[in-house]
Amino acid sequence: MIAGILIKQGYIILPELKSELANETLIVNYGESGRRNRGLGYTIEVTIQFSSAKTNEMICSCTAEGQGETEADDIRQAIRRALSSLFPEK
Repeated sequence: MIAGILIKQGYIILPELKSELANETLIVNYGESGRRNRGLGYTIEVTIQFSSAKTNEMICSCTAEGQGETEADDIRQAIRRALSSLFPEK
């Protein structure tokens, strides 16, 4: 899902890191960073980090929660919300 959103934004997904492209390559990491009880259910929080392939410095990160019908829905919603903070709908 993350790759699909980034492709839609014009990013190119590489199958492997190439040293000759390190200056213009971002490494994207994702993780579930929390879970919170809410009413009759719970939310799942995800954090996505963008780091420089050349320096390993973090460029930015985004975090959001999601609550849907299933755990997979929770994660999808959280990913969409997190990335929408970096890539607002046009």
